[in-house]
Amino acid sequence: MASLFIKRGTRAQLNAAAAAAQLRQGEPYLITDEARLAIGLTTSTYQTYATQSEASAAPALTHLQASLGANVQMPTSSVWVNGPSLLLDAGIWLVNANAQFVRNSTGATQWSARLAAGVVSLSSGQQFSPSLSGVTARISLSAVITLLAPTTVILQGMCNPGATTCLMSAATVLGGSGTATNISALRIA
Repeated sequence: MASLFIKRGTRAQLNAAAAAAQLRQGEPYLITDEARLAIGLTTSTYQTYATQSEASAAPALTHLQASLGANVQMPTSSVWVNGPSLLLDAGIWLVNANAQFVRNSTGATQWSARLAAGVVSLSSGQQFSPSLSGVTARISLSAVITLLAPTTVILQGMCNPGATTCLMSAATVLGGSGTATNISALRIA
């Protein structure tokens, strides 16, 4: 088996060699005062690599979720109705939401859903339903958002034309656990 020789030295010695253009491209170096490897990129630059303990230090993930507790009527056309919401801390978040709608009367319907932070729409979608009674619609939304301060993100729905028989549903028409309209967030940084 062939032997591999690795030059050894302190970070200061490696920096001095780089300043004197004495490194070799592709040559490994052991930085003895840090117990880490480096590879020469050019005669005057090198790349250091993380130790195993540094590489395995993963951040803790934060996951939040909320569901609509009861059906919400949507009686007025072109007016956003609030669904479930989450208060998110500063950071980068992946937010997913599902809005489940039902209309228990006849009439063609344009359903809309959005994720919003205040008046800012983060993600939105629409679906058209024909003039049938008991028709349902489901709109799924996603957004990656960067928050600089704690912010409430809310799932909202709208029905056109509005009617008391238009509902944002807590459960599917066939029943269920009351999680048909929901929002979840995973902090990714």
